[in-house]
Amino acid sequence: MKNRIAATAAAAALALGGLAYATSPATAAADTIERSSRGCVTEPEYRRVKRGMTQTKVHRVFGTKGRVTTQGYGMKFRQYKVCNDRFGFVTVDYTKRGGKFKVTGKFAYWASEHSRSTG
Repeated sequence: MKNRIAATAAAAALALGGLAYATSPATAAADTIERSSRGCVTEPEYRRVKRGMTQTKVHRVFGTKGRVTTQGYGMKFRQYKVCNDRFGFVTVDYTKRGGKFKVTGKFAYWASEHSRSTG
């Protein structure tokens, strides 16, 4: 029952146009499930990704794994769909360090606005 209430509260907060950041494990789980069912990246999620973050952490923030566009020689490039923009995309560059792929760069393009990039 608690999980159902938390999921309903998270969904209501998102429906009202606000981003709700989890304050309890139940709300965090509901938020992750909702985002993963969307399969796209929002601008606030994009801004949360920083150099040095692991690929696993990025996927947790984005709520999607995107798709690999290029991989080889200890490097990987993944592309993710953006929310509410048919032609926009996010690309994150990863390099393998210490046995894990970590962010070395990122780029986002929202077709409805101008492009943004963050190294």
